[in-house]
Amino acid sequence: MRYFPRLLAAALFSSGPALAEVPNVVTDIAPLHSLAAMVMGDLGKPALLISGENDPHHMQLRPSQVRALTGADLVFWVGPDLTPWLDNTLASVGASTSTFAMIDAAGITLRHFPDGTTDPHLWLDPDNAIAMIDAITDALIGADPNNGDIYTENSQGVVHMIDDLVQTAMPKLAAAAGAQAILGHDSLGYFTDRFAIQIAGALSNGDATRPGAAHLSKLRKLYQSGTVDCVFLEPGQNPALLQALTGGAITDPVRLDPIGVLLEPGAGLYINLLDGLIDGFSTCRTAR
Repeated sequence: MRYFPRLLAAALFSSGPALAEVPNVVTDIAPLHSLAAMVMGDLGKPALLISGENDPHHMQLRPSQVRALTGADLVFWVGPDLTPWLDNTLASVGASTSTFAMIDAAGITLRHFPDGTTDPHLWLDPDNAIAMIDAITDALIGADPNNGDIYTENSQGVVHMIDDLVQTAMPKLAAAAGAQAILGHDSLGYFTDRFAIQIAGALSNGDATRPGAAHLSKLRKLYQSGTVDCVFLEPGQNPALLQALTGGAITDPVRLDPIGVLLEPGAGLYINLLDGLIDGFSTCRTAR
């Protein structure tokens, strides 16, 4: 199911005369771009810096992207834990550009990896997304107070959509609560923590593209023990990993897409991203 188009009401993205110049907004990744686009509504469109097929951890900006940053009024980005290379770039933008790291936004709850580093995939907790919406809304109103009522109305509509989706998700994910999942990449902890799904392990940790032999052997033994309820890959991950892990028991894995690689960028992406994860994890007791 794709949730966003069905719920998009005319009143959500209020249109009306722009009484002041709408800020020029740049965002880093597609989920954050989606949230900003929903808050801005008909008033303007944020620019997306990192498209879905690019790895946000490692990227070389094109000259046109550097110009977009230096010409921005507002830059919304997740933070240096996701895009460390962007930190230095943003430090060199002009004084007229205001930057907002969502990882520092009020109301954000952070989780950490076993090695103590911060998990940067914070948008995967719907409560964090709402805190990000609040931060985006405040920044837009600060830059464009004449359109403050429109930003506020739009943001309230987005929050209602997220709340509705979470409520709809509860019965769908009830069977998966407490389930043990092996993930393609250790990037879904915010989501699994929020909905009480247990991560038994991940094929790839950090930025690794393929697990080492010892790690894969450990996961294979775990899978063979019968305690694992489901195994998921992410878009682009080699299905041969699944063959090695399951001995061919799973040939057509469910793909979980935490950053929206498979989705069309735009206002609807975030809701569709959450909906895809809900649908995927709802199969956890039967996806082994």
